[in-house]
Amino acid sequence: MNANNFSISSKIQEVWIVPGEITASHDGLNSFLWFTLHLKLRIPYTGYEFDILSIEASLRIGKDDVLLSKLNVHPSITVRQHEDTFGQLLKFPLELQAIELVESVRTGDAKFRLDLEFQILQRIQVALGTDKIVRGTDGLLVDRTYLQPIIPMSDWAESILKKLGYGSFRLVQIPLHYKAFDGEYETSIMDEFLEAEKYLKRQDYNKCIAHLRSCLEGLNRNLQKIKKKDPSESKFKWLEKVNAEAFAYTDGLCKSTSAVTSITHHSNSSSDFSKNQAESIYLVTLAVLHYIAPLRKDATEH
Repeated sequence: MNANNFSISSKIQEVWIVPGEITASHDGLNSFLWFTLHLKLRIPYTGYEFDILSIEASLRIGKDDVLLSKLNVHPSITVRQHEDTFGQLLKFPLELQAIELVESVRTGDAKFRLDLEFQILQRIQVALGTDKIVRGTDGLLVDRTYLQPIIPMSDWAESILKKLGYGSFRLVQIPLHYKAFDGEYETSIMDEFLEAEKYLKRQDYNKCIAHLRSCLEGLNRNLQKIKKKDPSESKFKWLEKVNAEAFAYTDGLCKSTSAVTSITHHSNSSSDFSKNQAESIYLVTLAVLHYIAPLRKDATEH
């Protein structure tokens, strides 16, 4: 249902959206879903005027009408004619979790519910004599309605999602609880990892990757210890494969330039490796550290 109505002093007012006008944007940090709200407004009778002071809009989805986003706009619309048409943009911010919720409940088209609450200031005209009219306020009104916009699957999947930036990034939370590693690793392993983290923050990606390589070498030594004591052979094979592939990648990167293989690589040179490469290997190494620590603890207790 892309159109509906509400009432002001018993006069029907129309509101609608055009699905083809729905669009989206992403500014590199935040995602927004845009709706153009169309309004056809009418005064109940001659001498009556009103202002739309605010529109509270709530975007929902699913059979439980889960709230995705909410905003309040102040359109400054004044209606003095018997009928007039207006437009109002609604720019809903959408967090990644909200977009993923839409994807989880969507079967084909993207179906939303748009709840609208209008705050209206009533005005009246009072004639004083034959040539003078005085306008005054006559109280506030609140009325509500809703729309059920549907974005076709082809538009949502091929256009809107891309404009929202969905799929171009993924947020993954890996805890940075180094205390959990206390006693689980040789000092040199954690020293190398912390050095890598330091150079990652300094944007010296060559040194960062070199220290991660040294950290992974130490992890490989730990894997051999785990292999001898961990009763779960399949668990070890999975971990060994992940760690070996990560090590091979960083080792290959480091061998591509002799400068990187040296931990004492001079500090003012330009970086040969990208931020994405360094961040990816950093996250892989951190994830493996978290995974190995409890395995090693379990192995030593058997």
